[in-house]
Amino acid sequence: MKIKPKKCRVCKEQFTPKRVTTEVVCSLSCSLEYAKGKTKQKQADKIKKINKEVREQKKKLYPKKHKALLQDQINLLARKIDAKFYTTCIDCERSIIKGSHGAHRNNVGGNENIRFNLHNIHASTSYCNQFNTEHKPDYDKGLKSRYSEEYYNYVRYELNLLYPVIKLSTKEIDDKLKIVRKLNRDFNKTILVDAKSARDMFNKIIGIYN
Repeated sequence: MKIKPKKCRVCKEQFTPKRVTTEVVCSLSCSLEYAKGKTKQKQADKIKKINKEVREQKKKLYPKKHKALLQDQINLLARKIDAKFYTTCIDCERSIIKGSHGAHRNNVGGNENIRFNLHNIHASTSYCNQFNTEHKPDYDKGLKSRYSEEYYNYVRYELNLLYPVIKLSTKEIDDKLKIVRKLNRDFNKTILVDAKSARDMFNKIIGIYN
């Protein structure tokens, strides 16, 4: 069988394989260079694989951090809403001058599905949110007196039924984070009628609970 000429993988010169058709280099020197290149390629492939594994690991590690950042910004938005229409804590009704918290009526731990819903977050003093043993009963009284019994029932019971599950990818969380940061930056430019409709409007813009 006649062996056809080939182009050397190293020097690019034409050559005719002497023994087997699988030869890819024309000489010993090119063979040594080719072997070095293969070694470098293996090292490059190994580094590429390691970098890919690191990126995949980061994807697994960062969602909690991203969720926390999104939660902080949504809490801030809830506090801004209440600061515009009310000056008191949802729990104790004392004046909040600074250092307010975005307090959840339904705890994040057991209600992951509505952790970002603005109706579930209202401004309170840091003490009431962290230490007050009457936090939940007083919170409920605050919702009823500030809004209505109907609104209290909506927050306390209906939100969980309306939104039993939310699934957000890391990219979606990042996209929502950008939206909420802009809402906070432009808050003073936004025309708002009351705290309840403001929460409805901002929830819709953020797009988690549509």
